[in-house]
Amino acid sequence: FEDKAVDIHLLKQALEAKHFKNWKTLFREVLEGYSKSKSHKTVLERLKSVEKRGRYKKKH
Repeated sequence: FEDKAVDIHLLKQALEAKHFKNWKTLFREVLEGYSKSKSHKTVLERLKSVEKRGRYKKKH
Protein backbone atom coordinates (compact mmCIF):
# COMPACT_ATOMS: atom_id res chain seq x y z
CA PHE A 1 0.00 0.00 0.00
CA GLU A 2 3.01 2.25 0.56
CA ASP A 3 3.84 2.42 -3.13
CA LYS A 4 0.30 3.39 -4.06
CA ALA A 5 0.20 6.08 -1.35
CA VAL A 6 3.49 7.54 -2.60
CA ASP A 7 2.17 7.51 -6.18
CA ILE A 8 -0.94 9.42 -5.12
CA HIS A 9 1.18 11.89 -3.19
CA LEU A 10 3.43 12.49 -6.21
CA LEU A 11 0.37 12.98 -8.40
CA LYS A 12 -0.91 15.55 -5.91
CA GLN A 13 2.41 17.41 -6.04
CA ALA A 14 2.38 17.36 -9.84
CA LEU A 15 -1.16 18.75 -9.94
CA GLU A 16 -0.20 21.50 -7.48
CA ALA A 17 2.82 22.42 -9.61
CA LYS A 18 1.29 22.32 -13.09
CA HIS A 19 -2.39 23.07 -12.47
CA PHE A 20 -2.08 25.37 -9.48
CA LYS A 21 -5.31 27.22 -10.20
CA ASN A 22 -7.54 24.18 -9.96
CA TRP A 23 -5.42 21.40 -8.47
CA LYS A 24 -7.76 20.95 -5.50
CA THR A 25 -10.73 20.21 -7.73
CA LEU A 26 -8.68 17.87 -9.88
CA PHE A 27 -7.26 16.02 -6.88
CA ARG A 28 -10.71 15.71 -5.34
CA GLU A 29 -11.85 14.04 -8.57
CA VAL A 30 -8.88 11.67 -8.45
CA LEU A 31 -9.74 10.69 -4.88
CA GLU A 32 -13.39 10.24 -5.79
CA GLY A 33 -12.43 7.86 -8.57
CA TYR A 34 -9.90 6.11 -6.38
CA SER A 35 -12.54 5.53 -3.69
CA LYS A 36 -13.95 2.79 -5.92
CA SER A 37 -10.80 0.74 -5.32
CA LYS A 38 -11.13 -2.09 -2.80
CA SER A 39 -8.05 -0.96 -0.88
CA HIS A 40 -8.75 2.77 -0.97
CA LYS A 41 -9.20 3.19 2.80
CA THR A 42 -5.89 1.54 3.62
CA VAL A 43 -4.03 3.43 0.90
CA LEU A 44 -5.49 6.80 1.92
CA GLU A 45 -4.56 6.17 5.56
CA ARG A 46 -1.04 5.39 4.40
CA LEU A 47 -1.09 8.59 2.33
CA LYS A 48 -1.60 10.57 5.53
CA SER A 49 1.53 9.06 7.04
CA VAL A 50 3.51 9.61 3.82
CA GLU A 51 2.60 13.30 3.82
CA LYS A 52 3.82 13.68 7.41
CA ARG A 53 7.32 12.48 6.57
CA GLY A 54 10.13 14.98 6.26
CA ARG A 55 11.04 14.31 2.65
CA TYR A 56 7.44 14.76 1.51
CA LYS A 57 6.55 17.82 3.58
CA LYS A 58 6.08 21.12 1.82
CA LYS A 59 8.98 23.47 2.18
CA HIS A 60 7.88 27.04 2.79
